[in-house]
Amino acid sequence: ADVRTSGNGHSSSDYYLWNGTASAVFTINNIAISDETTLLFSCQGRTSQSNTNVTISYKESSASDWTIAGSFTASITSFDTVQKCILSVKSSATSLDIQITNDAGYLLLDDFVLESFVDTRTTLSTPANVSASVDAETPNMVNVSWNAVENASGYEVVLSSEGKEDIVNTTSASPLAVAGLDYSTTYSVKVKATTTDVENYIESEYSAAVSV
Repeated sequence: ADVRTSGNGHSSSDYYLWNGTASAVFTINNIAISDETTLLFSCQGRTSQSNTNVTISYKESSASDWTIAGSFTASITSFDTVQKCILSVKSSATSLDIQITNDAGYLLLDDFVLESFVDTRTTLSTPANVSASVDAETPNMVNVSWNAVENASGYEVVLSSEGKEDIVNTTSASPLAVAGLDYSTTYSVKVKATTTDVENYIESEYSAAVSV
């Protein structure tokens, strides 16, 4: 990662961050904070080629383990969209590190802001009436449905089976068809409501798992 000016819509005096390779890591170290328990981090992101997934992580400067605060998908047209995530820290913390990673190259980041945040967010309701059934015409496909959750921006649907990697799907609405599953295999299915409005809402807990 490096800092650049000019090009990509920027003037010679307008700086931006450039991550030019996949899995590039940019870290902002030793940000001084005082008596904070919740912070709002925001930035803008764009990619000049294919979409890339961006992850924002943070930790106290003296700690070794990172906590993921949030993620977003940067696209060719999304540079003017402000991406936000919430950082929860101990009131005793005096210094913070923030790390930005991306899973593909050519990521542009700009307009970093870290500010105090009074947390009055509402936790979304857990999706109710989750059901999962094998598709009648495609035996290795499962149809998952649930009740819509007020104020949810989307949903995360997770299928788990012992000894296998979890299958994670995101969708904007119910129902969801998950194809390509293993035959003669029992899957556990759970759903949670998610939000892009991180200043006002917190994602829900996962629903109780159902089997299919």
